[in-house]
Amino acid sequence: MLFLQFLVSPAMGQTGGATGASEIRDIVDDPPPFYWPPVIFITLSILLLITAVVIYCVLSYRKKNPKPTGPPPEVVARLRLQELQSEAATMAPNKAGLEASEIVKDFLTSQYGDPIRYETAEEYLSRIAMPQQQAGAPVFSIGLLEQVKSFMSISQELKFAQLKEAKERIPNLVSQAEKIVSLALEEGPLKQ
Repeated sequence: MLFLQFLVSPAMGQTGGATGASEIRDIVDDPPPFYWPPVIFITLSILLLITAVVIYCVLSYRKKNPKPTGPPPEVVARLRLQELQSEAATMAPNKAGLEASEIVKDFLTSQYGDPIRYETAEEYLSRIAMPQQQAGAPVFSIGLLEQVKSFMSISQELKFAQLKEAKERIPNLVSQAEKIVSLALEEGPLKQ
């Protein structure tokens, strides 16, 4: 009964009984107010730290395990030259000359980063003949330079001159392309 009086008395505004309504204390204290800014700051800091660790792990993994880029340029060039030599008998001479020229251009571009694709044969030969005057030109040895000059002239003749003996010159052109690849691998670009 006393319990019911305790519940009913304050609700009715009465102050009866042994203790007054103002003296009744709650059994449970009010919790302190919850502050959101520290929680948000700590959560964002933890997420930022986890993100930084994940990015570091991914980048270090990629650095240690680079993606394979395919076969080396000399392997690709030699395979394409063997294919050209086997198909040369059935190809038109100008097509064979063009294909041999493309193989050598692709090799020099991938091996040295040389922009030969965007130049004519005359422009390229004049640029590599005087590399001290041309910025970015690879510096070849005399032997390799002579091979490239000879190859370019034969290639140009096969592509554009339509000579009668053009079919007989295709094996010579392919062998010169193979020599260019071999010499370039042996010597590498010389430093200026």
